[in-house]
Amino acid sequence: MTFSTGDGSAPEFVEAHDFNNDGILDIAIANSGTNNIVVLFGFGDGSFLLGTAYRTGVGSGPYALAIGDFDNDSQLDIAVANAQSNDIGIFLAYGTELYAGITSYSMGLGSQPHSVAIEDLNNDGLPDIVVANYGTDNIGILLGHSHGGFNSITTYSTGVGSSPYSVSIADFNNDNQLDIVVSNSETDNIAILIGNGNGIFVIGATYSTGARSRPCTVAVGDFDNNNITDIVIANYGTNNIFLLYGYGNGLFGNETSYDLGYGYRPYSIAIKDLNQDNWMDIVIACYGTDHVETLIKMC
Repeated sequence: MTFSTGDGSAPEFVEAHDFNNDGILDIAIANSGTNNIVVLFGFGDGSFLLGTAYRTGVGSGPYALAIGDFDNDSQLDIAVANAQSNDIGIFLAYGTELYAGITSYSMGLGSQPHSVAIEDLNNDGLPDIVVANYGTDNIGILLGHSHGGFNSITTYSTGVGSSPYSVSIADFNNDNQLDIVVSNSETDNIAILIGNGNGIFVIGATYSTGARSRPCTVAVGDFDNNNITDIVIANYGTNNIFLLYGYGNGLFGNETSYDLGYGYRPYSIAIKDLNQDNWMDIVIACYGTDHVETLIKMC
């Protein structure tokens, strides 16, 4: 079953959440071709209704989404990474006309934000934003404040020519403070940033993903059921899925690679227990083959 996102929309990214608080999952989509986001509202039977398109700005090129309640009103808001206009757009939900207005925060000239993630990084009870700035070789952090606003950006370099593509957030060293992992697509590695609980981070270890691997999406999960967070990366350049198993102290090892096949070009991954066996599985979107692969964990 297929659902239109609009003529020429060129959808880049999707997120599934309940946006209208009816207890049924909906789907938000970033459309780079038509410079907007749209929500497909679910009926609960697998069918959806295309909602209003909300503009992200002329020539903005929305590339990624993240969802959170930025103003603590029990309605889900949307953060959009606009790769062509070099900013993050915030859509706050209001009543029945959910996302009528946008507030933009510049990531810097030529930043080309490619990924956005949301968590409370400074333990103040408010969501904060982490952005992978592909064009300026850094990650940006926007700390949230009252009424859904955000402070000015703080950046951390990911290295000259690194082109950070994706970010994910978790506690890697079991200190109850959130840390960040970023995939660097042009330097073939991932980098760990260790958080101290007040929104400030220290650059930690880097790990090679292999020569010419071109890592795209990075995600986190516990893949060996030891209650320690692990990392999985989609390597677009070498057509494989790369796992790093956590030691619980902010360090990783026991690298494992799963080859998909020549020309698969994996670029996006999602983590879920697909067969309800209490082991996390991996879903992979493959650009080169126009289909989805699954890696089912066998205990």
